[in-house]
Amino acid sequence: MLTNQNFDLHNYLPYFFFSQNLTKKPVDFFTHSWSLSIEEWFYITVPILLFFAIGILKIRIKSAFIFLIILTIIGISFVRLQKVQTIHDYKSFENVTYSVLYRFDSLMYGLLGAYISYYYSEFWNKRKKIAFFIAVFLFVLYYVIDIKESFFVRNFVFTLTSVTILLFLPFLGSLKKNSSIFFKPITYLSLISYSLYLVNSILIKYIEEFINWDKIMAVAKINYSLNIKWTFALLFNFFLSWLLSIVVSILIYKYFEIPTTNYIRKKIV
Repeated sequence: MLTNQNFDLHNYLPYFFFSQNLTKKPVDFFTHSWSLSIEEWFYITVPILLFFAIGILKIRIKSAFIFLIILTIIGISFVRLQKVQTIHDYKSFENVTYSVLYRFDSLMYGLLGAYISYYYSEFWNKRKKIAFFIAVFLFVLYYVIDIKESFFVRNFVFTLTSVTILLFLPFLGSLKKNSSIFFKPITYLSLISYSLYLVNSILIKYIEEFINWDKIMAVAKINYSLNIKWTFALLFNFFLSWLLSIVVSILIYKYFEIPTTNYIRKKIV
């Protein structure tokens, strides 16, 4: 961006207000921030709607939560259905995939999980195994189906993704400290997840740009009689991307997130 001679700050102002993808895919700059916009608008609008329902309309807290969850999921799903019917190419479909309006319901499934686990904890805990196996099945199904062809799939693939994650939650939530070998790595990954979210796609892009495998393969074959397979190249890039992403995320978390958070907490107190 900084080396672009045609750079115009005006084109990037929406990023300051998380509005770069309200109804369409964001411009080709920090594109993975599309999900951050959905998250921020969720944090802003949901408390306001709940305050209105509970404080103004005097609806009970439990009823207000489930009413808002169901209304949002049904409402956004209907709006998305109407939009998808007008789409005839995959590029236009991306405007639905990456927009705040058409993906706003995705976070509501997490709120639905919190609602069930809080008010119906016995049901939530007893069904964790069956929910886990269904989630695994749906996860595999997502990678089997072709989202570019079927109208049905194009419309409901978003719901499928959200429901899959929701069904994983009872099992993941049951992992107690010191009771599972997965607890510590999962906990630490969750701590650095925001930094990981910020840097991973950027590092993947730079690795793909800087490592010229065509040239490496040609040199290896001519000078050393080595025949490097593309499978090795892809695996190398994959593991290098993960390694660098985790290392950079740990550094950001340790030397920026923690100090910044502590500073803000001290100022607030």
